[in-house]
Amino acid sequence: MRVHAAKKPLNKDVDLSFIAKRTSGMSGADLAGIVNEAALEAATANAATAIARATNVAATATALPAQLVVIRGMAFEPPTLAVPPGTAVTFRNLDSTTHQIVTGEMDSGRLQPGESWTTKFQDAASSHTFICRLHPTMKMAITISDPLNRTPVVRMSS
Repeated sequence: MRVHAAKKPLNKDVDLSFIAKRTSGMSGADLAGIVNEAALEAATANAATAIARATNVAATATALPAQLVVIRGMAFEPPTLAVPPGTAVTFRNLDSTTHQIVTGEMDSGRLQPGESWTTKFQDAASSHTFICRLHPTMKMAITISDPLNRTPVVRMSS
């Protein structure tokens, strides 16, 4: 983290060792992206606090607990979900029938009753409409919120 933030103005409250611990497992490119996004925001905002906010938000996102979507009664519970980038979402089939969750390029494969599938959302800002391929009237939406407040990119399943 020090390498990527070396030439960036940092708020005195930014603790790079804390951020490094919270972002373990992220690639150098991911870390550089976090710092560069903060630097871009800093061009129009207070530089020191922008970098502190973006790095701390990104560090927090890596430690988020998985969110649970239950499939029960031929429906997704909850029908909508908003999560920050880096969140894993687990779909658990508690129905008595098989389901297959799809959106865009994501596909759970066939989930038998009692089985689960987990996917992680890295997108900074997007919206995903999930359906059950076997029961297409079953739908739900997951929105990925962007800590830097960019406009979401909507991706509808085909």
